[in-house]
Amino acid sequence: MLFCPAPFHASSFLLDPRETLASHTSGFSFADIRLTPHYPTKSPLEDVLRLVAPGSDEYVTEKYAFEIGSQLNQWSQALVASAHDLSALSRSLDSSVQASPLSLAKESTLRSGDGIHIVRRQFAADVVAGRERFLQEIQGWLGQVSRVETAEFEIIGIEEVASAPLRVRLDIRYDIVASRNGQRREERVGSWHTEWSYDGSRNALEVWKAHRWEAGEEILSITDGPVFIDVTPQALGGPR
Repeated sequence: MLFCPAPFHASSFLLDPRETLASHTSGFSFADIRLTPHYPTKSPLEDVLRLVAPGSDEYVTEKYAFEIGSQLNQWSQALVASAHDLSALSRSLDSSVQASPLSLAKESTLRSGDGIHIVRRQFAADVVAGRERFLQEIQGWLGQVSRVETAEFEIIGIEEVASAPLRVRLDIRYDIVASRNGQRREERVGSWHTEWSYDGSRNALEVWKAHRWEAGEEILSITDGPVFIDVTPQALGGPR
């Protein structure tokens, strides 16, 4: 009660016998508490929080990675919504992009048995030119996928290679989980080595364009049926 900012009134009848309690109205109204702290020095977190935004410190490439990552996230969301929707990727490609043809050059089996088949894949070192040609390669690479459950594109390396115009070299790790006809499931984990250029005159969502896209190694895991089966009822004897 001592810390509540409510007005206290003393009765004057203690000083003047002619005064009575009835002659005084109750002014004991509790006020809302408002706390506005004032520190003698600023919080040490202020300098840290100021640098939270990507690119706000000396590591300016973090800003570039954040912007390109946002464009890759658009492709990820489009793939999950529709397995062969490449519109977001198309907007991020330069019209004359040079890219790997995504045709297999080598494939080696890492595991085969118990319903799981895992292979390591390497792609041809040739280069195809043009946005439409590369989009066709991506379509062929996805093949007969009917549904994409997970599409993650993570930037694992970035390097500025030119400043005028601004150009960066980017390494991307991808992880795509998909199904075919609701039965066969597959997961692709691999890497792409890319180069992007910046053009601030374009729309804010398309300021970065990929003009080179090379495929690295890929691990493809395939299963023709369920890998795990729920045995909770058998193990616990069902609900009790």
